[in-house]
Amino acid sequence: MAILDTIKRIQEQDKEGVTPVTPQQTQATEKHLLNNSVTPVTPQEMQGVTEKLLLNNTVTPVTPVTPQKRNTQIGKLTHWQVETIKKWLVDIGEPATEHHLVFNKCRVNPEAAEYFLRLANECATEKRRQKVLAMLAENPAAQRTFLTDSETDPNNVIVALAIRHVGTCEMTIPRDRYDPFQMLTIFEKSGIQ
Repeated sequence: MAILDTIKRIQEQDKEGVTPVTPQQTQATEKHLLNNSVTPVTPQEMQGVTEKLLLNNTVTPVTPVTPQKRNTQIGKLTHWQVETIKKWLVDIGEPATEHHLVFNKCRVNPEAAEYFLRLANECATEKRRQKVLAMLAENPAAQRTFLTDSETDPNNVIVALAIRHVGTCEMTIPRDRYDPFQMLTIFEKSGIQ
């Protein structure tokens, strides 16, 4: 529950009086943003609504509605960043019912958003490092191992590399320049397994 403590600390530091958003409001907002859909009105929701007679029989032409560019931002975070933070919250064991607290802070405090995104990225880096080290441990004959991560960064492919008795490192390669087959060829020529 370290996240809850951090959020409480940030809330105490926050001088703005912001009305908190409930988990249901957060989920509804995220669903709307991610699906970019229209919610139909059901007959049950119309109960108690009085119908008014049409006083004017003219019809105004309606311009067809086309979906807008998908806007999946929470505060200043992009959809990709929101998903990165969500994955991190799950990875560290924060209950889904508490995630709205983090996103409420991100909506009103850019520093909090930056902080949570940095923690999420550090966690992803450490997971990759642990995974390549585990790959070395599973194969004692291998001197080097690597893995590619194309899910963490929307613009880059991250390659994590471990060299036995030397260390680990990561490289970021722009997606448009990344060729997995060329990467395998380079690693084969250099003896990376």
